[in-house]
Amino acid sequence: MLTITDLHDTLAHEDHLGWGYACLDVLSDSRRDRIDRAIVGVANELRLTTDQLLMWSNSKHGRWLADRVYGNDAPINRETVRKELNERVIADLEAGL
Repeated sequence: MLTITDLHDTLAHEDHLGWGYACLDVLSDSRRDRIDRAIVGVANELRLTTDQLLMWSNSKHGRWLADRVYGNDAPINRETVRKELNERVIADLEAGL
């Protein structure tokens, strides 16, 4: 099972390019904690590996989640996360799309 530490480790990984989910560093600590927990919950539902989580956190979908939550004030919950983290998104990322 993935943890919040695993999610944060993706941001510190040498292959992370510094955008994607990293754009959520503008959130307050309490909002960031809530979105982190929602992301890890969805990632575990999908049975993602740490490599898949890294791929997602470094992707446009990670950035789009940041835009939904920060830029558009979407609710911080698993339903919002699932719009940018789901089986189709992971399959597209793995296919290089």
